[in-house]
Amino acid sequence: MRSRSLVAGTAVAALLLTAACSDSDDGGSESSGGGGGSSSSGGRLGDLPVLELTPEIEEAATSAAEAAGEPVELPTQTIGYISYGEAIPISARLTQGVQNAAAALGWDVEVCDGQSTPQGQLTCATNFVNTGVAAILTNGMPQSSIAPALTQAEAAGIPVINIGGFIGQEDLFDGSIYPDEAQFGEVLGDWLVEELPDGGEIATQTFQADFVIQRLEGLDTSLEGTDVTIGDTFDADAANLIPGAQQAVSSSLNGNPDIQAYYLTFSGSEIGAAQAMQVLRPGAQFPERPMILTFYANLPTIDLIRAGQVDAAAENTHEWIAWVAMDQLAEFFGRDTPISTEPRPDYGDGLEFWQNFVVDAENLPDEGELAPPPVDFEGFFTTKWSTEFTNLSE
Repeated sequence: MRSRSLVAGTAVAALLLTAACSDSDDGGSESSGGGGGSSSSGGRLGDLPVLELTPEIEEAATSAAEAAGEPVELPTQTIGYISYGEAIPISARLTQGVQNAAAALGWDVEVCDGQSTPQGQLTCATNFVNTGVAAILTNGMPQSSIAPALTQAEAAGIPVINIGGFIGQEDLFDGSIYPDEAQFGEVLGDWLVEELPDGGEIATQTFQADFVIQRLEGLDTSLEGTDVTIGDTFDADAANLIPGAQQAVSSSLNGNPDIQAYYLTFSGSEIGAAQAMQVLRPGAQFPERPMILTFYANLPTIDLIRAGQVDAAAENTHEWIAWVAMDQLAEFFGRDTPISTEPRPDYGDGLEFWQNFVVDAENLPDEGELAPPPVDFEGFFTTKWSTEFTNLSE
């Protein structure tokens, strides 16, 4: 990854994150395929439950702030954020995470919808460079899709961080923050193997993206030494995700009636798969229909699990990625600290925000809420920042 020195900004008063929850699940701001969207400010966005700040998290956050150095004033910034595609529920969740973290720092964030296409993503990136944002966050898009804009950003002194998923080549980025995708895939694979003790054929969804490849590698690890085998595969259509998944699952089951489960690697595909199953096996539950497994327990996915149309979703509270990215930028702009090149920077024991778990019918969260995070990253970072930055301490 590349490195650069700090580009200083002007300090202004900052806005602390409020505890008010919004019922919105639409990404939280207007988005444009052509560049800037509306700035974030005000109330907390999304369906993630607000955790009570514990003494342990407060102490860890205060210690982290003190370790960073004497309190300093944080300059205000405008951050450009490129969503992979706001029609995908997990992308909308990450957008809300970015907006909430930016609001906690008193920063503005402009959201651009990449519309799940390389051209849309490149247009967003180019426009952000041309308008001169302080930094750019990109959501899991391959470097090759936006390489010309990344080169322009480097020349302009604009740091760029990939967030959301592993993208393979990333030498044109200043940082890249994402979960352990292979472990993520293995966690869901282990759940699947437990549900199929006698084995059986499953179908997997593929896609030419590094995070999908790693999730499937994790599944392979889970299947070693078992009688569960892969009997069919089909590709995701990122630009036509839900209808594409519905068609692919319908074709797969018609051609392979013995399939026991669909292991869907691209979040959001479960919606189309559930639609297909409602036509092919209306009202049926496993084993009268194949199980449907996916990644990220987004609110629509949780509703489908509650309705008995999806069986399980691997989760790691995706929003943590946005808060870590914003912390990296805050240290960069506030203290001239280099952006970490680690995908999961070390904040100390017990602060592994990226812990994987599976949401199924046995552990559903309260209706209308996402699963609570295993570690309170929002409380940690808001406390850290209010301790560390003088203009956020009021």
